[in-house]
Amino acid sequence: MARMSSGRPNAGTHRALTLLVIDDHPAFHAAIDVMCVADGGIEVAAHATSVAEGMAALDGEPDLVLLDVNMAEIDGITGARMIIAERPDLPIIICSTAPRRALPPLPDHPGVTFIGKEDLDAAALHDWYRARCGRRD
Repeated sequence: MARMSSGRPNAGTHRALTLLVIDDHPAFHAAIDVMCVADGGIEVAAHATSVAEGMAALDGEPDLVLLDVNMAEIDGITGARMIIAERPDLPIIICSTAPRRALPPLPDHPGVTFIGKEDLDAAALHDWYRARCGRRD
């Protein structure tokens, strides 16, 4: 199969990944939207500005969750634990501008990983989904 610069198979032969974005910064949501449109193989299923909104958006059956760490009310680490309790099969990427070593421990779950926001791109999302799910997106 032909590979595109995003590191994923040709979008014409596979359905798009659906992404739930949970972050309290509108600029981050806008940047993710632009990245997904440019990639063509990722669709933002829902935007949430809090963990509570994100939990409600799980009904939309996203393929992948992108979750910020530093949010008001409920932080992303706690949010990841809540999502795992509800949907243990759902891959979660926890992200932050802070370095990994400066954050609390991630949930000990095979479906959770950390990617720094500076390293976050469409290829990273596709790669984690493939690694976690053992299949091509």
